[in-house]
Amino acid sequence: MRLAYEAIDSTGRRRKGELDADDPDAAREMLAERGLGVLAIRPLREARRRGVSGDELSYLAADLARLSRAGIPLAFGMRTLAQGQARHLRSALEATAARLEAGSGIGVAIRESFGERAHVLTAMAEAGEATGQLAACLDLAARYHASRAEFRRKLVSAAVYPAIVLALTAASLGVFFLLVLPRIETALADAPSLPALTSGLLAFGRVMNEWGGLIGALLLAIPLVLIMVPRLRAAALSWLDRALLGPAGLGIVRNSMASAFCSTFAVMLSSGIAVPSALASAARAVPSPAFRASIDAVIPAVRDGVPLADAFAGIAHLPPVIVRLARLAEESGRLADCMSEAGTLLDRRARERADLLGSLAPTGFLLFAGLVIGTVVAAIFLGLGAIADFGL
Repeated sequence: MRLAYEAIDSTGRRRKGELDADDPDAAREMLAERGLGVLAIRPLREARRRGVSGDELSYLAADLARLSRAGIPLAFGMRTLAQGQARHLRSALEATAARLEAGSGIGVAIRESFGERAHVLTAMAEAGEATGQLAACLDLAARYHASRAEFRRKLVSAAVYPAIVLALTAASLGVFFLLVLPRIETALADAPSLPALTSGLLAFGRVMNEWGGLIGALLLAIPLVLIMVPRLRAAALSWLDRALLGPAGLGIVRNSMASAFCSTFAVMLSSGIAVPSALASAARAVPSPAFRASIDAVIPAVRDGVPLADAFAGIAHLPPVIVRLARLAEESGRLADCMSEAGTLLDRRARERADLLGSLAPTGFLLFAGLVIGTVVAAIFLGLGAIADFGL
């Protein structure tokens, strides 16, 4: 079980942290072995722990890289870094330091303390620990998390204005269909015939008045069901993951995942790790489960001697440029350099597409809203024109 503790060390300084133990008595024994006198110990509810952000992971990775280069023990450095941090980050740093002091590796300590959100940092720390290139791997993790955080901010910023436009448009149309359109339909009831556009608008209005409440309730129920049923949520997330790697992701997600994979793969190769092991480590640094699974699936073939380019060619989620550069690397013997170049190229492509989406999305949503409202207005005026034509 996970426990939070407060203790005093041999200098009289108070220490707080977290650790895993079978029960509080076992935790007290573990703390006593570290020379700590326990003041308080209690079970920790993991569900209440707040996750760390991408920026926080980037700063943490950069700080750990500096500590590693300076030769400062990471456990001591993490306790120093924890001072003055927000509560959730301080707790995770102290828990990581406690695990390091208990003999855990840096990768395991980070994974158990920070959770799934830090899986890229965990994978890079494990790779760095295995190769003796910890500082370099942590630097790569810092750049990755900083890049992803910036990328996420850019996408959110691009989505805010269209979301506001859509919300206002939906609210306006809702008021129109519920309150205004029924009056217009009454006024047009005596017309012998109405234009097709007007008839379609009135029919749609009747459907919305009759079934709109049920449709709205279903739309609200879907996310609630996904939250309450883990299997359905996992299935939905898996489907979304695969969809975003395809055309629905506009190439942004696929290029971003592939960039993370190639950059990590290049570092692993530069550290002297064999290709199959480097593939496995690089796959763990990719956030997408579907992408990771596709890389893991070809590792046995690579171990059996299948050329890397041929193995890559069978991965649907992998951009073709990686296959081409892998074939070039087979001829030149510079696989690490080629994969590093692929990572840089794909990262640039992902950013360019994200920038393009950010510039086009607001205009596209405005045009869509204008088209919907214009269609409604045209249908009303055509109906009024029909009344005038028949002298009603």
